[in-house]
Amino acid sequence: EQRAAKVKALLSSYRGMTQKVAKGLKEVGFEITHDGGHYKTIYYGDDRYIVVHAATPSDGRAGKNNAADTIKKVF
Repeated sequence: EQRAAKVKALLSSYRGMTQKVAKGLKEVGFEITHDGGHYKTIYYGDDRYIVVHAATPSDGRAGKNNAADTIKKVF
């Protein structure tokens, strides 16, 4: 639950993969890769837990949607 709360706090206002967001996700156990216009976060290197994040999200709810998707898939 603590990890889920931290992910929610980090991603709720997501406007791009900043150093703060990347560092926080790594502390929780995610590996981050960048390929073109998206970032992939992989939970402890397990390919079953991959979440894709836009490099420059245009939707105002993108962060909240990413937080919900991440928590749903991983935790």
